[in-house]
This record gives sequence, structure tokens and C-alpha cells, in this order.
Amino acid sequence: MALLIDGKLLFIHTPRGGGEWFGKALRNMGVNETYRIGDKHSHGCYTREIFDLLKNPDIKSMTTIRHPAEWYKSHWELRTYRTDTIQNWGLYEKDFMWHPTWDLDNECKSFDFEDFINKCVDKFPSYLSRLYDDYTRKPPVGTLDYIILTKNLEKEIPDIFEENDMNFDLENFLNTPSHNSFKNDNIKYSVDLINKILQSEKRCIEKFNFSNNIEDLKYLIK
Repeated sequence: MALLIDGKLLFIHTPRGGGEWFGKALRNMGVNETYRIGDKHSHGCYTREIFDLLKNPDIKSMTTIRHPAEWYKSHWELRTYRTDTIQNWGLYEKDFMWHPTWDLDNECKSFDFEDFINKCVDKFPSYLSRLYDDYTRKPPVGTLDYIILTKNLEKEIPDIFEENDMNFDLENFLNTPSHNSFKNDNIKYSVDLINKILQSEKRCIEKFNFSNNIEDLKYLIK
């Protein structure tokens, strides 16, 4: 899914990047001129209309991404803690033509977090690096105008809206409740396990300047 906001800003919904929350925050801010394009996680390499909008010099583009170690944990929590079929690793978004995590989910599904991570790095090395390439690409060879870390959303969104002359209600934005958040502080990486993610997603980590310092990631480690 992509959102064209006020005809000025195109938001590309990267999986587990806070896109559902962002859409809700837009409504809370009073931003009503929003046009949804494509399936839930369509991007410019998948949907022609999004591709054409990305080439429009009058429209800015953005997406949100999170650290790879956070992403894999968040995705596993989503697929094991939801109370519907997703909880049982059922087919996610089955009413759509396509979803970017179908292959990963089918091959790596597990109710054991460590087992899930080991399967991911073994069967789909650099999976998230490739996924982020697709969601941050701006044709022909560029990147989106704004690539925001989920943890920095509250800080950076006001500046982006101001730069693009868009009305913005900061208070309602900040008060938007979380969406699809299943954070469990009892689920942690071992040092060996998180190092596997850091190695598997080395290209992604370097490209987007994520930290590969274990000290910076202690909040994810048991």
C-alpha cells in the first residue's frame, strides 16, 4: 500500500515499519486528503501507479524502516501473538494478490524465536536487505526523499510536513495509540543469535547506517 497525502507526499508502507500507525496518525492529525494505492505492501517495483508517482518531480516520497534485529523480532511477535489466523502462521493478507513475507513465513515459521531466526538466516540470507532495497528505491536508480527510522517518526514527521507546506496537528499525532504492537520484553536474542542477524543483514545495516554495536543493541539481548 502507498498513501498519496494531499497530492504532495507519497508514503510507501514497508512491512513492520509502522505504516498502519502512520495512517491512523494522519487521520488523527486531520489530514483527510489521502489516496490509497495498491495492495497493502505494494511499492514502486510492483505497482505501476506507484512507479509513475515516484517519477513525478513534484511529489516527495517517504517510508519508515527499523533496525533489522528489531524487524525480525517484531515480525515473529506479530505472527505468534495475534489472536486470528496470523497467530498460527496462517497465510497473511490472504485476500491480496501478493505479500512480501509469504515465502519467508512459509519456510521459516516457528513458535520458537531462536528457531525462527536460524531458519531465516539459513534459508533467506540478506532477506531484509533486499526488501528494504525495494521499498526505498526511487526509479530509475535513486532512493526515496525521506527514509525514517521508526524510532525517529515523532521527531522527523513534523519537519517533513512543514517542508512540504502541509497542515499538521502535532498534539494529535503524538497521542495516536500504537497499532499491531506485540512487544514482549521476555523475548530476547542471545549474543550469538543477534550476531547472526547482524552478519546476514550486513549490507542493509551499512546502507542505512544502523548500529552493529552490541552495546547499542543491549535492549534486545538477554
